[in-house]
Amino acid sequence: MEKLLKYELIELLKKDVLVFNDYREKNNFERIDLSYANLSNANLYNADLSDANLSYANLSYANLSNANLSYSDLSNANLYNANLSKADLYNANLSNANLYNAALSYANLSYANLSNANLSYSDLSDANLYNLNLSNANLYNLNLSNANLYNADLSYANLSDANLYNSNLSNANLSNADLSDANLYNLNLSNANLSNANLYNAALYNANLSYANLSYANLSNANLSYSDLSNANLYNADLSKADLYNANLSNANLYNAALYNANLYNADLSYANLSDADLDYASLSFSCKSIKAKFDEKHIIQILYHAAMPTQNNKLNIKDKDLKKLLKLTTFKKVVNKFHRIKETGKFIDFKEQ
Repeated sequence: MEKLLKYELIELLKKDVLVFNDYREKNNFERIDLSYANLSNANLYNADLSDANLSYANLSYANLSNANLSYSDLSNANLYNANLSKADLYNANLSNANLYNAALSYANLSYANLSNANLSYSDLSDANLYNLNLSNANLYNLNLSNANLYNADLSYANLSDANLYNSNLSNANLSNADLSDANLYNLNLSNANLSNANLYNAALYNANLSYANLSYANLSNANLSYSDLSNANLYNADLSKADLYNANLSNANLYNAALYNANLYNADLSYANLSDADLDYASLSFSCKSIKAKFDEKHIIQILYHAAMPTQNNKLNIKDKDLKKLLKLTTFKKVVNKFHRIKETGKFIDFKEQ
């Protein structure tokens, strides 16, 4: 079949997708050049644009649902408000593309390159994003619920206010990403790299963060209740005012972590490393699971101080003779009064019998 010129290809694609697809098949799907083409508002449903050069093309408001765009070059393309639902974008190059408010639900974006792309307000729900490159991408307020992002690169991406409910981000790279105020409920982040990530005020209820790297991450004000942080690396992480109610922190590394005013009630801290961690004003239940953690001297003094204070004037009505003797020991009082907030909280005097 006689090969068409670039402008003829564009006109054919706009006019009749079925004839266009037939033309491509008869030409053995040779790579076609549609760069800089103006295809805005075009109905390209089910179009075969695999391996096509669509760089810098204008596809705003275009209907590309069910289209085959695998291996295509869409770098710097304008896909503003485009419909790409159920489209095949396997291994496509979408770097620097504008996908603002685009519909990508159920699309196949595995191995695609979306680095530096603008995906704010777009819908990627139920999409396949396996091994996707989204580094430096703008994903503000994006809907990524139920998406598969296994092994994806989201480093330095903006995911603030994004919805990632029930998605799979295991093994993903989210280092330096902004996930503040994001909905991460029921999210799988096992083995993910979240070092230096901003998770301020994020909803991580029931999330799986086992073996994740959260060193230097900002998790202040985050809701981590019922989450799994077992074996996670939280070195130098900021968890101040975080809700860790009933969270699993067994074997977690919390060395030098900030847990100021955090809620650790009923959390599993068995064999966790809390050396040099800041537990000031943290709510910590004394269970077998929590006291198996590795505390340092400062924490032991804090625990003794807070345990001893209610015994003054026999407020706990202590009857055990040996415990009474312990509380009256000069050495015990010396240790307890090493608590670093003694000036504002008061000294432990001694146990006075009524």
